[in-house]
Amino acid sequence: MPDNIFGSTWTTSANTQVGSYPYINLSQTEAGHMDMKDDTPGNESMRRQHGTSGTYQHWYASGDADAVVKGNNFTVIVKDNNISIRGICNIEVYQDCKLTVHGDMISEIDGSLKASVGKKTQIHSVGNVDLTTDGDVSISAGPGDVLTGLGGGVIYLNSPSDVIVSGDLRVQGSITCTALSAKTNITAGFKVFATGGLGGVHRGANESFDESADLTALSTLDITVVCAGVKSILDVGATLERLETLAIGLVGYQTNAFPGFYLTDSGFTIEHRVESAADIASVIKARESVGTNGAALLVANPVAKEMNRAKHDQILATGLAKADAAHITGKDVTPFLLEHFHTTSEGESLSVNIEIIKSNSALAADIAVASN
Repeated sequence: MPDNIFGSTWTTSANTQVGSYPYINLSQTEAGHMDMKDDTPGNESMRRQHGTSGTYQHWYASGDADAVVKGNNFTVIVKDNNISIRGICNIEVYQDCKLTVHGDMISEIDGSLKASVGKKTQIHSVGNVDLTTDGDVSISAGPGDVLTGLGGGVIYLNSPSDVIVSGDLRVQGSITCTALSAKTNITAGFKVFATGGLGGVHRGANESFDESADLTALSTLDITVVCAGVKSILDVGATLERLETLAIGLVGYQTNAFPGFYLTDSGFTIEHRVESAADIASVIKARESVGTNGAALLVANPVAKEMNRAKHDQILATGLAKADAAHITGKDVTPFLLEHFHTTSEGESLSVNIEIIKSNSALAADIAVASN
């Protein structure tokens, strides 16, 4: 069949097999819309094509069908029903693809699920994320900044999260968390733990008596914790007093200045200083030998490049003023200030946070090796 019929162009595809008179019935409107019915034996088919755009649908004798859209959108509306594909389905998208679901979405897969991503993967959830499996969970990646089980990277939990393991937990490397919770139950033989900044005595604790449960948890754990001090938004002086009261050991890694998380120096000093991972391993062994290891040993490791101090102090001052104006007190002050830092520092606080995790993870790994 010719491509030009009745003065209009008839778009053909590679699958199209054209019949001939008297088996073909063609009709065309003044706008160029065309319908074709082909009764050629063995090639019975139907075709409907839009006259100006060239968009068409074609149904073949084999049962196959083409739907070719020359424009930008293809809409399928099914009211309260199902779209069912009862064979193999291959969907290939040559440019960007966005899937928007305005209600709940449930994926049920009877077989295996494999996702291969050529670039970065981001998953954001406003609510909780629950992962349940009746089998094993394996996470691995190359030596990048986001996650690795074998190359020294980091898993970031940017909210107060619990990691609960009902069975055995096997780690090749070290475990790093941005917060140490009193619920953290260390039963798998871990001796070295890396975190970002410890919790401590909250501002205004002289009235609220509010402090992080990290402190009492550390007073009962035989573990070495590498940290960047306590968050500068806390009452650092009162926190150091509580560490001493609870007999929690404290040494500074290559420093006598107690770091304040975002800052390398909180304005308070550390009495004991160590210069290497081997020194820390020696302290651990000495504590074990004299039986003073009933509480944790903290290794204060300042970040290599601190946040701009003037900017830090300004953000802290405005955050405290906003908290006071909003009548935010007690335990609610700390998360409010953390969010204020994150949004006001234009990403600088997050960058410092990431560098802290990297540095503390590396030092914790060195200590673990030196202790064996």
